[in-house]
Amino acid sequence: MLALWFAALRAGQARQAAQGNADAAAELANITERRLRVGDAARLEAELAAAEQARMQAALAGAEAAQASARADLCARFPDLCPMASTSTDAATLPTPPSGSETQLRLRYIEHSHEYLLAQSEDALALHQARRTDLERRPDPTVGVFATSERGGSERIAGISISLPLGSAHRASQAAAALADADAALSRRLAVERRLGAEFDVLWSQLKGKRAAATAQAQTVTLQRSATDRAMRAYRAGESGLADLLAARRVLAEAVLAERMSHIDTLESDSRLRLDLHEMWDFDD
Repeated sequence: MLALWFAALRAGQARQAAQGNADAAAELANITERRLRVGDAARLEAELAAAEQARMQAALAGAEAAQASARADLCARFPDLCPMASTSTDAATLPTPPSGSETQLRLRYIEHSHEYLLAQSEDALALHQARRTDLERRPDPTVGVFATSERGGSERIAGISISLPLGSAHRASQAAAALADADAALSRRLAVERRLGAEFDVLWSQLKGKRAAATAQAQTVTLQRSATDRAMRAYRAGESGLADLLAARRVLAEAVLAERMSHIDTLESDSRLRLDLHEMWDFDD
């Protein structure tokens, strides 16, 4: 479900980025056309701006088709999520990290795992059985009390019974087998604990790396947007050509798309970790 949900979010972010690029290209084409009419721009520049506008419109059409496909796939599998698939995501806001230190989160990740809980219960059961089997190697007296009557109650009998089983080689072998089972259950639990700990370490490292990448991408967009604005002012003033502005805008478009995808990557990594921490849904309720 998460994979389909974030595929739809990625397609939506790509469509929003393509829409912004198409709007900017249309604005530039209009500016260039006005400059052409007053003699401040060459016909070649107007044609280049029109070609860029057409290219951005084609990219927008492709992004819209991809978004519709991803949304249809999500709605077909999970109809209840369909209305939320159109919700826009703020690409400038990163999710708040899960509360707690890395050590605390690692422990919660392990202890909330159903696989670990199963291994833990099997370990406890095997240990209990081993202890019980070991006790049966020793004399385990059982004392009983009985009473009866015969001849219509004219005779009454009361007494006690004592049972004292003695240990044997068979019981010793049973105790050894139970102890081996307990050791094996303990080994399985520890192996599950180590593997889950390694899984958490990978998820946590990925989340930190993607968060750092998203922050860096946001800074890149800020710097590139400033450079593009300067290129636009220079073009309006006739201080630079259209080619320089188009190059700056293409770099900005790539940076914006990378920022949006990096944000979704961070959100997905955060959601997957929270899911395993039972912070999104509590599967035990």
